[in-house]
Parts: sequence; C-alpha cells; structure tokens
Amino acid sequence: MAAPIRTYFEALYIGDVAVDGPYGETMIDDVTLHPDGNSILILGDFGEGSIKRWSLVSITFEDGYFVHESKGTFFERDGAEKQFTLAQGLPWEGEDSIDDYC
Repeated sequence: MAAPIRTYFEALYIGDVAVDGPYGETMIDDVTLHPDGNSILILGDFGEGSIKRWSLVSITFEDGYFVHESKGTFFERDGAEKQFTLAQGLPWEGEDSIDDYC
C-alpha cells in the first residue's frame, strides 16, 4: 500500500458509519485529509439523544497499523467544528460554544 492514509481517506464518505461500538454508531458528519497528508480528521455524530453528540477522531498510520485516536467529544456541533478546524491548522472564525467552558 503506497499511500495508506490517502487510500483510507478516499474510502470515507459523509453519512457513512465511522464507528460501530458497544454504545452505538458514530456517523461521519465531516471528514478531511490533514494538510500535511499524514492524518485524517473525522467529525463524528453519535445521533440525537446523545449527551455529547459530536466527536473528533484523528487517524494516522504508524508501524504498519492504522491508529484511531479520540480528540474529544462535544455537546454542540460548533464545539466539534471549532476543534476540527483548529486541528487542520486553520483559524476559527465562529462563536464560542459551551464546549469551550467545560
């Protein structure tokens, strides 16, 4: 596999299931390849009724394995979107959310 992160990224689509775990499914709400090309960022949606509905996950390829790392869970989409934006090295121009204070 010449470019495993890019290959993985190209197989991810908004609306697909990102995680199917013991507490339910997480859907892909947004996904991007980090500007350095070494990681994928997924903004996940646990669905209505979840206390912290939104999540951010980073995926890297290390020593022949895909590594999935939680970068946090969020009460509001704006909180997750802010961290999704900042993780790409981009400036956040939106409002603060409750997630900035807890």
